[in-house]
Amino acid sequence: MNNDDNLEKIIANEKKPSVRFKEYVVDTTSSWLYWTPLMATTEYFSGMEMDEIAATRLSAMGIALFVARPYGLFRQYWADSWKTDPTSSATKKLIVDTTAHFCFQLPFYSVILYVSGTSLREGITALIAGLTIGAVAGRPFGYFQDKWRKLWGTRPTLDPER
Repeated sequence: MNNDDNLEKIIANEKKPSVRFKEYVVDTTSSWLYWTPLMATTEYFSGMEMDEIAATRLSAMGIALFVARPYGLFRQYWADSWKTDPTSSATKKLIVDTTAHFCFQLPFYSVILYVSGTSLREGITALIAGLTIGAVAGRPFGYFQDKWRKLWGTRPTLDPER
């Protein structure tokens, strides 16, 4: 099965609207709960002012309304593409979650920083810090997202449902 078949399988997996809505809410709230305090702290230590941090975090929460669930679907697609599942090694899970995060989330973070009015210097500093945090926090977020999914009765991607 190639990558296109995996993507078609994910898209074609029709579920009741109530199930799709639940998955949307679970993935969106996991993103808000995990990234908001982490990135606010990063932005604070990058030299951003409190009003700029508030703007970036509110922008990020708004953007997450549109991208958190697609990221959850992308993460599943990416794991399938790398032939990674709950039985895979910790190293393989780390690679999948880190690279999925870089591919999907960092372009959005760049836009968030730009539209929130940060200066070029603050934006570059925050983006570098965000890249660093993303490298370190991509796998912990994947683990958090899977545990949050399990808590709310939706299917985890890489961490067992036990």
